[in-house]
Amino acid sequence: MVIRFNSVDLLLSAGIDLRLYDSNLNVIDEIKRKKRENTIKHIIAVKEDRLIVATNSDLEIFGLVYSFDNETKSSSFKLKELKLHLNAHTDTILYLNKISGRIIEKF
Repeated sequence: MVIRFNSVDLLLSAGIDLRLYDSNLNVIDEIKRKKRENTIKHIIAVKEDRLIVATNSDLEIFGLVYSFDNETKSSSFKLKELKLHLNAHTDTILYLNKISGRIIEKF
């Protein structure tokens, strides 16, 4: 999935783990999901800096954090897990759809 943050294009790939790549396909961050054996099935960006990830029946919410170092004039991006909802759905999650409205503000 390609996401645009602060006018920078980033690539997010998922399997068991999440990996964030820059435009040159260099890995710039990785979240190891070792304790979770379920594979990520769906990813959706609900805001520029918020992602919802679905496995079989779980939902995970991640934030994309941007930082800039004034001394070195370098920027970096990191993924941060914000919430985990185990067994969020009784059946297998087959699809995620972006919604609008006040519910997104909570994420």
